[in-house]
Amino acid sequence: MAEIFCYEAMRTFGDRIMRPKNRQKFLEILAEICHKEFRWDRKKYTPAFLETLIMGNYHEKTAESHVKMISITTPEQIEAAKEKIIAKVTGNSGN
Repeated sequence: MAEIFCYEAMRTFGDRIMRPKNRQKFLEILAEICHKEFRWDRKKYTPAFLETLIMGNYHEKTAESHVKMISITTPEQIEAAKEKIIAKVTGNSGN
């Protein structure tokens, strides 16, 4: 539940904060909320971990920063997209 909360907070607010100092402060506050409200482990659930919950880093202007999925219409494209999402989530969430 906590990861969904953080994902939604990052998606809604976090990716709109453009200044690195402000973005870092947002992540620190979000991590602190999770430590207090969801009793997350402070060693694992850090601001750096929270940033990995978003599929793309829109503050970096490199192709590797984003997971691009455009015009997914065939069964093969849908399956490839699912595999990318599962790999990203599995690699970062521990689930």
